[in-house]
Amino acid sequence: MLLDEASLSRGRDWRLPALVVIVFVVVAGLVTLVWRDIDQITAGHKPTMEQTHHTVVSQKPLVTQVAANGVLKTKSGQRIVNQVEGKVTAIPVVAGQKISKNTVIFELENLEVRKRYALAQQEKRLAQADMKSVMSGLKQEKSQLAYELALSEGDFNVASTELAAKEKLHSSNIISAIELERQRVLTRNAQAKHKLLQQQFQQFDEQANSKLETAKLKVEQTLTNETMAAQDVAMLQVRSDIDGVLQEVDSSVFVGEWLGVGKNLALVSDTSKLFAEVRINASDVQKVHVGQAADVNIKGLPISATVSRIAPRAEHNQVQIDMELTGQLPATAMPFVEVSAAITLVHKESALQIEKPSYLRVDNHHAQLLVKKQGERHFTWRNVEVGMITTNAVEIVAGLDKGDFVALDAHEDDL
Repeated sequence: MLLDEASLSRGRDWRLPALVVIVFVVVAGLVTLVWRDIDQITAGHKPTMEQTHHTVVSQKPLVTQVAANGVLKTKSGQRIVNQVEGKVTAIPVVAGQKISKNTVIFELENLEVRKRYALAQQEKRLAQADMKSVMSGLKQEKSQLAYELALSEGDFNVASTELAAKEKLHSSNIISAIELERQRVLTRNAQAKHKLLQQQFQQFDEQANSKLETAKLKVEQTLTNETMAAQDVAMLQVRSDIDGVLQEVDSSVFVGEWLGVGKNLALVSDTSKLFAEVRINASDVQKVHVGQAADVNIKGLPISATVSRIAPRAEHNQVQIDMELTGQLPATAMPFVEVSAAITLVHKESALQIEKPSYLRVDNHHAQLLVKKQGERHFTWRNVEVGMITTNAVEIVAGLDKGDFVALDAHEDDL
C-alpha cells in the first residue's frame, strides 16, 4: 500500500512538466498563426515586388518625341524617254522591279533607222576608199614631178656646158654668131623649165595636203554620220542610265504601238539616295532643329535618321521636314513608300526620372507615388516633387533617389 502511493507520487511529478511544455507549444503556435494572419491582413495594402509592375528611378537624359508621317523620296532619278520613233516589240520589265544601269526597259523597231545606219556605213567605206585613192595618186604625182625635175636639171647642165664650149669656139671664129645665139636660147629654155619644175615641186606638198585634207574631212563626216546612225539603232533599245527601282511604267503603252519621239515611258529612282519627307504639326516645329536624331519606321523596321531640312513655312497647319537616313536601309525601301517617324527632343542632358505611372495625379508639382525605397520590403505611398512630364517619363525633383522602385499601376483601393 505504501509502495503504491510512492509510485503514484513519482508519476504525478513527471506528468506536470510535460503538460506545461505541451501547453506552451500550443500557445506559441496559436500566437504564430495569429501574427501571420495579422501580417497578411496588413500586407494586403502593401504590395511586394513580385506583386507589382514597377519602374526604377534612373539618371539619364530627359527626352520626348515628336511624331511625323510621310514618304520616302529620292534625291535623283531618271525619266525614261524614247529618243527615236519606232514600234514597240517588247516591254521586258515591270513597275517596282529593281534594275541596274543599261537595263532594257522598252524594245522598239524601225526599219528606216536601220537603213540609215547601213547607208552611213557604206558612205564611210566609200570615203575611206577615196582617201586611199587620193593618197596613192598624190604619191605618184610627186614621184613623177621629182623625176621630171631631175631630168630638167640634167638638160640645163648639158645646155650650160655646150654653151660654154660654143662660146670658146666662137671666140676662135670656128662657129658663127648665129649658132652661138641658138645655143644660148636652148640654155635659157632649159633653165626656165628647171626653175618652173622646182617651183612646182616646192608647191606640191601644200597642194597635196589641201587635197588630202578634203578627203579626210569627207571621211570624218561619214564617220560622224555612221556614229549618229549607230546611236539611233542603239536607242531602239530604251535603257536606264542608272541603278535603281523602276518606279513607274506607262501602262497605256502596248506591244505593237508606234511611238513618236519624246514619249515619257517610265521613271527610275536611285534607291542609294533615299531620304524621308515627313510632316509634323506646326505647333511642334519650334521644338525641332536641323541635326536632331530621329527614327524612321520603314514597314515595321526602325532606321536611324537625322533632321536635314525644315521647311520655312507651314501648309495646312503642317510643316515639311526632310530626314537624312543614316541607318542600313531594308530591301523594301523605295521611293513613295509610306513611313512614320519620331524626332527625339532632348530637354535635359541628365535628369532623375521614372516611367510615367498610370495613376499619376499632379497638384502644384507634387504627386503621391507608390514607392519602395531601397532596403524596404513593401511599397508605400510617398509625397514626391516632380518636374517636367513627357508622354512616357516623369522628372523627379525631390523625394526619391536613384535606384528606388515606383509602382506603375495601383489598385483602386490604394488610390
